[in-house]
Amino acid sequence: MTKSLLLIDDEEIAYLLVKRHIELLNTPDITLEWAETPEEGVEFAQKGGWDLILVDLLFGNDYIGPKLISEIKKIVEGQNTRIMGITQFSLTTNQKRECIEAGAERVITKWPMRREMQTLLRDWLNLDDSTSPHLSKLESIRLQLKSLALQRRPLGA
Repeated sequence: MTKSLLLIDDEEIAYLLVKRHIELLNTPDITLEWAETPEEGVEFAQKGGWDLILVDLLFGNDYIGPKLISEIKKIVEGQNTRIMGITQFSLTTNQKRECIEAGAERVITKWPMRREMQTLLRDWLNLDDSTSPHLSKLESIRLQLKSLALQRRPLGA
């Protein structure tokens, strides 16, 4: 079953990194679309059928994450679509809360280490760990626990 991922980010390097992480998952059943602007992201979201939407929280100097996430959440309501916020900057606790309240399941800092990102993508896209020969089950669990610990660490600590 093909999984569909939408990346909404104004930086080409983000697209290239996500594309490479998908390639390293060693499964041909993932499609990736890239929207370079919030407006394109909304248009893509309206097409429907997304399993995962990664939303950059900062476009240029504008912090629009919660607003964009909220708009996309309304569009994909009733669909089985997961929305994750991504940012390369540290967020305050309030900013992170705003994104979660707007509809993001989670907010991560760009970009986790390769294996951590692959573990996150596997989890977010509900892929079986057996699709990748590169991670043992134990290592996958260890990385998931590490990721959870990082998410619970207070910002600014």
